[in-house]
Amino acid sequence: MMLKVWLYAYAVGITSSRRLEERIREDLALRYLAGGAEPDYWALNDFRRRHKLLEEIPGRLERLKKSGMKKLSRADGDSRFLRQRQGYVLGYAGTIAVSEDHLIVAQQVSQAGADNELLVPMVERVEQQCGERPGQVSADSGFFSQDDVRAMEEKGIDAYVPDSHMAHELNCGRRVRSHGATRDPAQQRMRQKLRSAVGRAIYAKCKQIVEPRFGNLKEQHGMRRFRLRGLAKTTVEFTLAHTALNLLRLGRKVPAPVGTA
Repeated sequence: MMLKVWLYAYAVGITSSRRLEERIREDLALRYLAGGAEPDYWALNDFRRRHKLLEEIPGRLERLKKSGMKKLSRADGDSRFLRQRQGYVLGYAGTIAVSEDHLIVAQQVSQAGADNELLVPMVERVEQQCGERPGQVSADSGFFSQDDVRAMEEKGIDAYVPDSHMAHELNCGRRVRSHGATRDPAQQRMRQKLRSAVGRAIYAKCKQIVEPRFGNLKEQHGMRRFRLRGLAKTTVEFTLAHTALNLLRLGRKVPAPVGTA
């Protein structure tokens, strides 16, 4: 019951447990999903905080503790300073993988300071969640590293991930100058792929597929920040939010019933 209530709440942009407590009493759909029960915000928040959709999280937390990562926030010791366009912000890196039909096939919350640490883990997560390795992967330049490009080749994945110079060329139409040259064979092969007509089209399509998902989450569903603290709890919250988005999209694909007389 709690899971149904929270999934519906994230689908309609309710992320506050206090607000959800009120809406369960007022909203007919939520009253139906709650089966007539009226859980208070303590019970709602406790469920979201302690749920275990994610058996691997304790092991990951233990590895992070052993790595000696310094705590930067007394309120949330798991959070880290992340670099954004407007500067640095204390929080987490939320990453999603989206299929061509706009379904979120994997998501993760991490403490990584840069996206280029996340490409291989995300590809592995997609393989784990979907039961097969993706044949093709596209990502923006923030996810580029020479090691990751080589890793994609080793896995037999057709990847399209530009370095920062190549991304500038793709966006502005000006060839990479000599100071942006590279001697790395894998990076050279990646640039050659991205300069082809097919490569340009695939890379351009990436933003059309992924960015709307984040836009929906922030603008239409009001999730601009995590309500919970700690890596494990924010992972649960992130998973709930994106599962709700997937359910909404799947619901739109289901044909309406046709009545007969």
